[in-house]
Amino acid sequence: MPGTGSLPPYLAGREDEQTRIKEYLDFLEHGMAPPSPLILFGPRGYGKTALLNWTSRQAVDGGIRVITFDTAEVRTEQSLINQLSPNSWWTGLFEAISRRGAGASLRKSRLSGATRALARLAGRAPTVLLLDDAHTLEIRIGTLLLHGAQAVAVEGKPLLLCFAGTPYLPRHLQKMQAPFWERSAISPLERLDRGA
Repeated sequence: MPGTGSLPPYLAGREDEQTRIKEYLDFLEHGMAPPSPLILFGPRGYGKTALLNWTSRQAVDGGIRVITFDTAEVRTEQSLINQLSPNSWWTGLFEAISRRGAGASLRKSRLSGATRALARLAGRAPTVLLLDDAHTLEIRIGTLLLHGAQAVAVEGKPLLLCFAGTPYLPRHLQKMQAPFWERSAISPLERLDRGA
C-alpha cells in the first residue's frame, strides 16, 4: 500500500532487489568495496523508501554503519562534509594533518574534502550511504558523492552508495558527469504483481 515508506511486516515482491542488496552488503560485511553503487528508481508509492528502510535494517543487523541525510538540506560541499563527519575538534585536527600530506594515499592526494570524509567513514567501519529522493540532489553534490565513492572503492574501502528516486533519477545522474555510474546496479521498480 503506498504510504510514507514505512517498512511493512513483510516486504513482498522485491525479492530480486533484496537478493542484490544482500550481495552488496555481504561485500561490506567482509570489509570489501562492492562492485558499484546501487540505484533504485520508480514512481512514487512503488516502495523505494520501504526498500531503503529494509536495507538499513539489514545493514545494521550485519554490523554496517548506515548514514542517511535529507538531500534538500545538503547544498554545498561543506554541508555534505558536515553530514559525513562527526562534529569534533578531532575532525579539524585530522583535516589539518591530512592537508599536510600525512596518512594514507587518499589523504596525500588532492581529493575533495567530501572524498576524504567518505574515506574516513569507510576506514573506520563498513558504511552504506542511503539517499532517498536522490532525483532532488544538487548536481555538484551528486558529482562529489559519485567521484568520492569511486576513489574510495579504488582503495578497496567498504563503502556503498545507494540512491533511490523517481524515474527521473537516471537522467539526473547523467548530469553529474560521472560516466561510471552507468555501471551501477540499476533496479527500476515495477508495480507489484497480483501474487505479491
